[in-house]
Amino acid sequence: ATISKSWMRSKPVIQSAQKIHFMDGARWTENEVGTNAIGTSLQLQQPINVTAVEHYCQKHHQWTCSAAPIFNPQGMLMGIVDISGPSQTFHEQALGLAAAIASAVTIQLILERKARELQLIDKRFALVFNHTSDGMIEVDAHGMIKRANSVARVLLQQAETDMIGKPLDEIWKSGDLPIMTALRSNRLNYECSLP
Repeated sequence: ATISKSWMRSKPVIQSAQKIHFMDGARWTENEVGTNAIGTSLQLQQPINVTAVEHYCQKHHQWTCSAAPIFNPQGMLMGIVDISGPSQTFHEQALGLAAAIASAVTIQLILERKARELQLIDKRFALVFNHTSDGMIEVDAHGMIKRANSVARVLLQQAETDMIGKPLDEIWKSGDLPIMTALRSNRLNYECSLP
């Protein structure tokens, strides 16, 4: 558990924290310093608040700490968000804030992983899409053209810039297209052939 000093604004608070080794690089596991918010949250893997005499070490009784775990997309513990300060500054919403921050970081890690997975899928799809002998057009859920391969552009006699971002039925002017009916009925995984 790495301790960040960014929250400490006054010299006396910084000096007090340094006296108990509450600084960058310090280890605050339960094995190292006994009951404390960081170590207990690491052990229980859930948010916890430890205030004043709830700390094992008597030197820590002047502190209040709220800690919450951060998990990676696989559910493994990655770290802890901790909000600490002098015990007289205890605020009952500190634990909720620490938990919200930890949750936001966990969600961001999941979103980043999903984004990387989607990029990989999109690259694989693009390889197939651009190297097939059939004309292919990809549309979004609203029927707007996202991309068209070179075969489709030649068949439709359209430049890519004239197609991308336009409604499919504007480019393909042959009445009601089956894919548009499918899209209106929320069938988002649908393939059809057009004459």
